[in-house]
Amino acid sequence: MKYKIIATGPLDQIALDLFAPHAEVVVAPDPSEATVNALVADADVMVVRGDSVVTTATLDAAPKLKVIGRCGVGYNNIDIDAATAKRIPVVFTPGAGARAVAEGAIAFMLVLCKHVRYWDTQFKAGNWTSRFNTITGDLLRAEVTWLAGGIDGLRGPTSLRFTLRNGHLYSYWFE
Repeated sequence: MKYKIIATGPLDQIALDLFAPHAEVVVAPDPSEATVNALVADADVMVVRGDSVVTTATLDAAPKLKVIGRCGVGYNNIDIDAATAKRIPVVFTPGAGARAVAEGAIAFMLVLCKHVRYWDTQFKAGNWTSRFNTITGDLLRAEVTWLAGGIDGLRGPTSLRFTLRNGHLYSYWFE
């Protein structure tokens, strides 16, 4: 018996390949509640992508549903109380995007420190001599404060491959 998996958004090819021997995968053409609700009647599994919403109505439309998997760290778009009442477990992937979040934070630090927006404007305007009149930031000698949220945020400073002088790390958890 093959299971039926409904995905509310596109899945990577590796996921499709892993599911193929065990399940039929149907990707919703759009993530709207109406579209998803029309597809879940015989679904065993739901994979929730992006900001798709799983409501009581969605769960009512899916009498065979055995599990909801959320690709990402949050599950605020899934009606947990309704899933619990129907004894449908909700699983998610904490930390799955941690590296991308850390890399983005580091990239933005470099953009700010090196005044990338200013230089982009100057060079596009043909002002090549502006580089002689401006002092740029130096991330290696600067004092850096890292305000990190949760596990994903902490991955950034621990993944830096150079030493931050006078660096400070502040961490807090989102509750």
